[in-house]
Amino acid sequence: MSYFDLIKSKVTKTARSAAKASGDAVDYARCKLSLMEVRDDIATNYKRIGQAVYECAEEGSAPELEKYFETVTALKAQETELLEKLAQMKKVRLCPECLKEISKDAEFCSYCGCSTEKE
Repeated sequence: MSYFDLIKSKVTKTARSAAKASGDAVDYARCKLSLMEVRDDIATNYKRIGQAVYECAEEGSAPELEKYFETVTALKAQETELLEKLAQMKKVRLCPECLKEISKDAEFCSYCGCSTEKE
């Protein structure tokens, strides 16, 4: 193998590695953006729930709240899925109690103290 072939091989290998790393970074950024959007939607629905609670308290009824509860429940499930995806990308896991990132071998969560079972 000539000197130029060796250089070409190393440059090609480095370019492939850089392309994979940038692809991973883009996936991570997309996931973070989706998480921010879901959290914004949750906050918006919390505000709507607050307004509906106030209005229902004035009127003495609460059937309007059910649709907001269902929406927030669905958004919270989406949030958990995105947090789990981000944790996988970062090679960590989530505390089952507080959903904070913890190391894969942690026996207790360093945030809430919850005992964690190894999967």
